Amino acid sequence: MIVGHGDHLIATDLALTAHERALEPERLTFIGGGHFAPCSTQSPIAAQSASDWSGKHLT
Repeated sequence: MIVGHGDHLIATDLALTAHERALEPERLTFIGGGHFAPCSTQSPIAAQSASDWSGKHLT
């Protein structure tokens, strides 16, 4: 799960609650910015996090 510290669409506490309920394998990555930051200003961090998790658990 990739969570933006300044997300104005999905509150951080709700995202953290969802993450706590997730089954393994799970991973939490915090990024700066809001809801759309993983697709814009923080895309290198978000892409690397998703790639690392996928490479470890889906291969």
